Amino acid sequence: MDVLLVLGPPNDRIAYTEQLMRQGAAGTLAVSSPVDPAGQFAAPICKAAATYPVICFHPEPFTTRGEARTLQALSQHHGWSSANVLTAQFHITSARVIVNRCYTGNLLMLDYNAHLSLTAWAHQYVYRSAAFVKAALHPDC
Repeated sequence: MDVLLVLGPPNDRIAYTEQLMRQGAAGTLAVSSPVDPAGQFAAPICKAAATYPVICFHPEPFTTRGEARTLQALSQHHGWSSANVLTAQFHITSARVIVNRCYTGNLLMLDYNAHLSLTAWAHQYVYRSAAFVKAALHPDC
């Protein structure tokens, strides 16, 4: 794969992301990161030295749709034709739908099993269900 895109915020997935990159998941790492009040990327991987290219970005809007649009733009700019996209397990279904609407290359979705409490899982279930309905009602990229 040309790129491994980590959907944001990537905080709990950084160690797994680094492991995937060491295993050759992609030639370049792209990270969707929030920015701090000073305008700097908040994700620690955006500030660290790496043995592979790292591209950090803050999409507008800071949503899955914004991330998918940025992936498509970066792919056109860099000549990428394939991407691994990493997100939390509870987000993978709706993320796949949204990214597929915007990204024209070969796509493989990777899930990260976030360790959440039962309350947090219930919250994510409700939130992601609403997000999936929103994605169904807005089928554009």
